[in-house]
Amino acid sequence: MEAREEDSLEGAAGIALVVMILASLAALPWGVKAAGGLAAGAGIGITGLLLLQNLAPRASRAKRPRRWLWGLWVIKFPILCSLLYFLIGREWVSPVAFCVGVGVVPATLTTITLWPRRKKTR
Repeated sequence: MEAREEDSLEGAAGIALVVMILASLAALPWGVKAAGGLAAGAGIGITGLLLLQNLAPRASRAKRPRRWLWGLWVIKFPILCSLLYFLIGREWVSPVAFCVGVGVVPATLTTITLWPRRKKTR
């Protein structure tokens, strides 16, 4: 088992998921496309964060990390482009709300990082 840093961002994806749900519910008065756009943008951001948290350590331990990361990019990029085409190109979601949703993960990470923490006493 690996040693974990005390200030790790391990729970950041879970917090971002809660923020995504609350923000999507708050966007409902502007319509279903707005709420869906916010959820889709945040979902893509959270997925990217989870991929980074889970796959980057594996790639760094691989014998050929550049080839491994290149393979991941080749798989991820067309999937992401197709998803963006259907969501925004076909106007399934609001583009403005989608952009706001993509900002959920950076805002969550910034808030978690800057939030004051109490020192644990033993």
